[in-house]
Amino acid sequence: MTVAEFDLKTLCERARVTPRTVHFYMQQGLLPPAGAPGPGARYGEGHVGRLRLIRLLKAQHLPLAEIGKRLKGLTDDQVDVLLKEAKARRQKQGGSALEYIRGVLGEQKANPAPIAARSALFASLMERMPIASKSIPSMGLTGSETGRSQWERFTLTDGIELHVRRPLARSAQRQLDTMLAAVRNIFEPEEEE
Repeated sequence: MTVAEFDLKTLCERARVTPRTVHFYMQQGLLPPAGAPGPGARYGEGHVGRLRLIRLLKAQHLPLAEIGKRLKGLTDDQVDVLLKEAKARRQKQGGSALEYIRGVLGEQKANPAPIAARSALFASLMERMPIASKSIPSMGLTGSETGRSQWERFTLTDGIELHVRRPLARSAQRQLDTMLAAVRNIFEPEEEE
């Protein structure tokens, strides 16, 4: 049995990514290195599958570090199984583009199929993850979720930012307001006398 091998350009076409993305993912440990280094580097179907799975997980707003942890213990065969399951769910889910958008925006109450499909993908991934990765939270996606959380960025000073996931509980919002007021006092330029 021969293993299909191809160059970087073909890999990028098959996985719909740029060469820069491939190199970045390799640097981050999300992809294994090519069979041979340099301009004659050769890639296989395992690279394509991992790139496709990374794209699916990124669509679920998982950070790259979390994606790396989940991919670390998976074989190429396990990656293929997860991709096939995700494809089957998408085909089974059906629905119009408008229904999908409403589901993503949290406006769809009667038919939560798109959200349930996203949660099912996470559940499937979590079942197949190595035990060490199962303790990592899955970004709070559950079957009862009615929308995505949003992140708000606060620039505290040059080079320092605070990222907050919305919505917040009232008590957490009060704590955030108190913290931002204290930060403003810390970073305010002092007036000279």
